[in-house]
Amino acid sequence: MLPLPILPVHLEGFVLVLTRTGAMLLTAPLFGNRAIPRQLKIGLTVLVSLLLFPVVDARGIVLPPGLIPWMLLTRA
Repeated sequence: MLPLPILPVHLEGFVLVLTRTGAMLLTAPLFGNRAIPRQLKIGLTVLVSLLLFPVVDARGIVLPPGLIPWMLLTRA
C-alpha cells in the first residue's frame, strides 16, 4: 500500500505539486480536450501528484514558512 505522507505540515508542498501537475496535465493536448470528463482529469491529477509528492519532498526542497515569504520571493 502506498503511504500518503500528506500531513498539515506538508500541505503547502503538496498543493504546489498538485497545482503544477494539474496545470501540466490540463494544458496537454490529450487531456485538454472537452470530451474527457472533468472527474477523470481531476482524479488523474491527484493520483499523479500523490505519486510525485514523496519524490519531490525527498530532494530536500525547503519551503518558506507562510504566505508572506512566498509573496516576497515572487516579487524579486
